[in-house]
Amino acid sequence: MQNKITDRQLKKEKERLTNQKVQIEQIKEIRSYFAFNSLSYKIQEEIRKKWDNYYLKVKKSDGYKEYKQMLKVFKKGDLAEVRKLKQKARKRLEDGNFMPTPKETDPNEYGGGIYAGYRQICSRIKEITFKLTGKGDTAGIFS
Repeated sequence: MQNKITDRQLKKEKERLTNQKVQIEQIKEIRSYFAFNSLSYKIQEEIRKKWDNYYLKVKKSDGYKEYKQMLKVFKKGDLAEVRKLKQKARKRLEDGNFMPTPKETDPNEYGGGIYAGYRQICSRIKEITFKLTGKGDTAGIFS
């Protein structure tokens, strides 16, 4: 016996997914994702470059080096040294000595979480639409 999905079931699932999609689109983070995707490729690359430079600077910072050192010392079991490094880190936090982050949202955040779920829902809606109509949705292919 073949387990065949009827058009009625597909339409029901499409409606459910469309409602989910609409709910997700009301979330602030998804709107920033849309805004980022509506930017030109050149501007997107500039934003990515700003964040890449920021992460490079962070990795070269004293705080990051001390953090890595703290991990090594902790693995060795030298808790006295860990406490010293922890106090240095706390002092840095209290001083507010932070590296300024770029104003734009980090594009690396768009890779997972709610964004991946949103893209999955959109793909499933396109798949169901194709099964129902036999025609694919070409909107957004070249954007």
